[in-house]
Amino acid sequence: VFHLGLWLRYVREARGKMLLPHAVEVMLPVLEALEFAHRLTKADGTPLDIVHRDVSPANILIDQQGHVKLHDFGIARMADDEFKTQDGTFRGTLSFTAPETLQGIPASVRSDVYACGVILYQLIAGANPFRGDQPSETLHRVVTHVPPRLRSLRDDVPEAVDAAIAKAMEKDRQQRFESAEAFASALRGARAWSAQDAQAELVHTIQQDFGSVEMPTLLGVETLQARDAAWRAAQPAA
Repeated sequence: VFHLGLWLRYVREARGKMLLPHAVEVMLPVLEALEFAHRLTKADGTPLDIVHRDVSPANILIDQQGHVKLHDFGIARMADDEFKTQDGTFRGTLSFTAPETLQGIPASVRSDVYACGVILYQLIAGANPFRGDQPSETLHRVVTHVPPRLRSLRDDVPEAVDAAIAKAMEKDRQQRFESAEAFASALRGARAWSAQDAQAELVHTIQQDFGSVEMPTLLGVETLQARDAAWRAAQPAA
């Protein structure tokens, strides 16, 4: 597998920009995975209140068949965790972190929704609107900067898609979607394309990109074939 960040880098260098349907369709499984995690309960039905806290392109894995997986719940938290990180300890990827968590408010479902909004914005715009040259600049931008609307950057973005992403990225968490499913539902309803055709084209494109030698050569990474061979060679003999 490659992660979404690597694929975006390749798409930008090889083709200039990611197709809008590809960006939306690759994010929908991530939102579905988050919705599943957010709604998990204990045996007695009590919500576990799981929050991922580090949704970022590097934690979204895509395999050569086009399957999208949300990775690394290693810093995910439940409401009643016995293990608590020290107050003030930052966990996550700064440029995808919701502003309230940098102000001492615990991460929530809406924090994960915010991160998905930023990722989708980056896929469409080609750059993260909050990333600065230094961490201090990134932190300042996360808290204060309001990115331009996507329709001002790309005229192929439907108003409903633009509005959904802007809502997911609201500074005030109460103004965001209340759940990952609500964000996903808004994106599905905003499609100006055939979901079935877009998904088929997405899988075809991923298979072409991931199966070529051009992508790993351009990015300076191992081919999937080399990774698979190395993994098999490391397995104990039957």
